[in-house]
Amino acid sequence: MIENYYLNKNVLVLGGTGFIGSNLTLALLNKGAKVTILSRNNLPPKYIPINNPKLKIIKGDIRDVGIMQKVILNKDIVFNLAAQISHLDKGIVSYDDLDINCRGQLVLLETCRTHNTSVKIVFASTRMVYGNSSKKKLTESHPTEPNTLYGIHKLTAERYHLLYRKRHNINVAILRIANPYGERQDTGRGLYSLPGWFMHKALKNELIEIWGKGNQLRDYIYIDDLISALLIVAKSPKSSGEIYNCGSGRVHKFKEMAKYIVKTAKSGRIKQKPWPNGYPNIQNDSYGLDISKLRKLGWKPQTTIMEGIRKTFNFYNED
Repeated sequence: MIENYYLNKNVLVLGGTGFIGSNLTLALLNKGAKVTILSRNNLPPKYIPINNPKLKIIKGDIRDVGIMQKVILNKDIVFNLAAQISHLDKGIVSYDDLDINCRGQLVLLETCRTHNTSVKIVFASTRMVYGNSSKKKLTESHPTEPNTLYGIHKLTAERYHLLYRKRHNINVAILRIANPYGERQDTGRGLYSLPGWFMHKALKNELIEIWGKGNQLRDYIYIDDLISALLIVAKSPKSSGEIYNCGSGRVHKFKEMAKYIVKTAKSGRIKQKPWPNGYPNIQNDSYGLDISKLRKLGWKPQTTIMEGIRKTFNFYNED
């Protein structure tokens, strides 16, 4: 049973105060795990019960070798969610993104090699490593041709993990995550999640802009389904050295997602606009993820997009 597996496990969540990390932390605590969060944030979000005796929160950076050497000791599992999020390249190059998303990953892996070779690492990658594709169902063997710096950095980090698996027998698994949405997301900025941003706009009864026709297909995965995938991959011995697509297995038109949100919130309005001049049109392709490999571990998504949007709306509407 997955619930018993995590009882008293020593777990490190890198980036644990973020959207995915905070939901994962709650799930781990509910299963009886002893959780350490490492985060650069000054304070955890209010959604994390900081008075839980099984939770330790450390302010720090994945690039800090000294801190990493301390937090990695005696850990059974590391959920590697640490990243600088820059999904869209708008002509501004952030070398901080490179430093965190690449060098920080090497610090983690090298620390595991020298201080804890028995740990299991689950690395949160992204479907953006595939880049644009004419195929509507991408398998894990599909060519990786990312067209953003974020995607390139994530793909590089994947290669780091697999290299340490091959050379040093570090136990790693990789999830290429689709478009996650749901509770505890930073909805105030469109950089992190367009479903979250659109929900923010709808709740304030503001205009939701869709660039282009909005017919591109997307796979949106609800946060509870993503968390269950992370937990199953971390538990499974079959996942070692493997890459898994992690999505809902269903696709929806971008404009339909926006319409679902407005319909659920009963507020907000949608307006379609042309793509801005000079803006890199990197989000206008369609894709879907083949999740059959992940299903073989016993996982399957449970939440439809309409149900997920309703749950998300209820969470923020009652907040």
